[in-house]
Amino acid sequence: MPGREEGDDARRRLKGLGRTRWWDVITHDLRIGRNVTWKKAVLIILLTAGPLVLLMGGNAICNSSSTDPSLHDGPSRHILSPGIYHLFGLPAQVIRTLQPLINERGKDAERMDIWGYKSVGLVKPLTIQEARMCDPKSRIVLEKGMMDCPEDPTCIKCAEDAQQTYSLMRAWNESRQSRDFVYERILSIGKSEEIIVMAVNSGMLHLWLNWVCGCDEKKIEVRRNTIMVPTDYKSHKIISESGFNSIEPTWTKIFHVNPKYTGKAGRGGHAWINNVHLYTIVELVDLGCNIIAQDVDMIWQHDPRSWLRHTSSGRDILTPLAPRWDGMGPANTGFMYFKSNMRVRWFLKTLMNLTPIKGSSDQCLFNALLKHQKFRQVHFEILPTSLFTMMAGNQFSKTRETALVVHVISVRKTKRMKEHSLHFFNSSCKLYSKELDPCSHIKFVGKDCPL
Repeated sequence: MPGREEGDDARRRLKGLGRTRWWDVITHDLRIGRNVTWKKAVLIILLTAGPLVLLMGGNAICNSSSTDPSLHDGPSRHILSPGIYHLFGLPAQVIRTLQPLINERGKDAERMDIWGYKSVGLVKPLTIQEARMCDPKSRIVLEKGMMDCPEDPTCIKCAEDAQQTYSLMRAWNESRQSRDFVYERILSIGKSEEIIVMAVNSGMLHLWLNWVCGCDEKKIEVRRNTIMVPTDYKSHKIISESGFNSIEPTWTKIFHVNPKYTGKAGRGGHAWINNVHLYTIVELVDLGCNIIAQDVDMIWQHDPRSWLRHTSSGRDILTPLAPRWDGMGPANTGFMYFKSNMRVRWFLKTLMNLTPIKGSSDQCLFNALLKHQKFRQVHFEILPTSLFTMMAGNQFSKTRETALVVHVISVRKTKRMKEHSLHFFNSSCKLYSKELDPCSHIKFVGKDCPL
């Protein structure tokens, strides 16, 4: 017998519809991407047509790789076989109704059906008030590195930079036209390739140029599908002259970002740089693009895109490991792969809504949201450390030869890249400029360069 919950659901949806043909109900469910089990089909027939007139098997109605459409990259694909309906003697009208549904994808998951029910059980993007990131009753308690505000479960009362962040968001929203031009140009190549997104200020250009010079030396083509988000006009000019898609920072006329780099994460303008990086990712994922989002202190020893494209099947978010078990782990946000689907869109839009309370640590907020009870359907996985590694301690000596991507974490990045023969921003690179190499400054001669 059909379960009580299925019965109650069917009765609620049929209430007030008057005389309803059972095949209209079933075909509507198929159109919106709902799975129609044999129990539900029998129940709908009983409720609308009276006596049972047909026996159906679940696989004869639809063939889906999962019983839950929310676990797919998009709505489930239903493959309908018209021959099975002739076998059971269905009326010609029913066959004509079902025929257009062959191999048809369901509607987007966020669409509401005519009864007002969401086709999958996912939340909408959360606001600061809804997320309650500092509520001890609803969050996972870890030893340290957590968002904390004893006086306010929404964290907003403890957010020192909230008003500045709101100002940045307003400036960013008012400058959308300058970004649309770049988006249209890069989307003209199609959505089959991932879009690489990075944000930078002029103080960090030498790290970005090291990535570019390394890719050029290894003949890895990255210019065509990379979008750069500069936070000052000096960076914008140099990036454009290097052949990359650069978003003109018109928003900086309203909101100024410190162009200097101190060599430490979360200091100076770094927090604002990460914010606009996220805002760009949100807009591109919304346009249907899969995204590789990375910091500028990365080195590609080999092109990771084909490997990521294959591995991301059935997954939503991939990041390297942050080897710590407090609030700053396990995701390392220096390199992130996002699939463009409804789960990821709502996750990223929530993350954007929460930037006023993040403080200086993007990684802390990112990991906290991954652990949030409302986003348990997001399929997140850690990338293997043998392929996506960090230049840190003894671990790097073990993964140096196998790694596709190397993340140069911590301080004294240039010195350590030179020690491991991974410093490519030098006189052999056609983009090299002594003016842009901060470690060539006379004040660092014979000393360790902290940058």
